[in-house]
Amino acid sequence: MLFIFGQEIFKLLGISVDAFRIGAGALLFLSVISLVDGKIQVPDAKKSILDLAVVPLAIPITLGPGSVGTLIVMGGEIQGIGSKLLTLTAISLSCLCVGVLLYMSDQVKHVLGRNGIAMLSKITGLVLASLSCQMIFQGIRYFLK
Repeated sequence: MLFIFGQEIFKLLGISVDAFRIGAGALLFLSVISLVDGKIQVPDAKKSILDLAVVPLAIPITLGPGSVGTLIVMGGEIQGIGSKLLTLTAISLSCLCVGVLLYMSDQVKHVLGRNGIAMLSKITGLVLASLSCQMIFQGIRYFLK
């Protein structure tokens, strides 16, 4: 929905794609800081299911400010039915891959181990920090033109 109605959302709120790109990049960068610092807590499997039911574990990570910002910016920039359908197909395949990875997360955790997951979090944080900076720089560049 965010991807399809991105342009209309911008018009309704009266903001530009570039301003949103800067804001989404800043929020993504703040999320990355908590990821790299190790402040994101993974719930213990021994806890009650009610402790996990309020906010499912994967929701803040998979649909955070970076994802939402990218979907809205892409929805505002991509023109044409063919391009939108191709992008929606790519988004659907990405969601399927994330679903499979979440389904197999116990096996992945077993293979990587605690240290492997910590290392992967740091590397992912570095890549996401670069992506957030690129979003901010690109937004500033287009905003100032």
